[in-house]
Amino acid sequence: MNKNNLKKYAYLAGLIDGDGCIVISKSYSLSRKNPLIKYDRYIMKIEVSSSDTRMINYLVGAFGGRFGMCSRKQGLSSEPNFFWAPFAKQNKEILKKILPFIQLKREQVELAIRFCEIHKGCEWGFKTVNNGKRYTEEDNKKFGQFWLRMQELNQTKIRDISIVQPQRLSKKTAEADAIVQS
Repeated sequence: MNKNNLKKYAYLAGLIDGDGCIVISKSYSLSRKNPLIKYDRYIMKIEVSSSDTRMINYLVGAFGGRFGMCSRKQGLSSEPNFFWAPFAKQNKEILKKILPFIQLKREQVELAIRFCEIHKGCEWGFKTVNNGKRYTEEDNKKFGQFWLRMQELNQTKIRDISIVQPQRLSKKTAEADAIVQS
């Protein structure tokens, strides 16, 4: 990879770490022959969102993919929010190229790469078939495990926060001059 491409993918890794998401979503598909039969569908997606269309336009120009508008509002702002998402066939390649640079979402990237290695939908888009055949129940169990693990990794957690109470060194110390000891 040349120096410009390295910079481009390092920048994308930073955006994904900060304003992006990597998800494996689960939905259901009904059988055409028997609408009472449901099939699980698992799809891996990458998205970066921003209220700045310049960034989204840059991503579309640099990496391809699609530009869209998010339906959700961010906080109290009524400012529109936009997203960039690569086409499904680009996902695996993009993930492999950002892996050396990703910091916060490394586990999600590694998991998504492994998912793409066994799920043909990463190359073909939203198809639920594997070379013309539905995935086996065993395959779907594997995909379900990937989905559950990604759910765990993407949970918002408050980490390493301890509430510190100020403590007085003596009764003579004013409350405003208390020293915090952890």
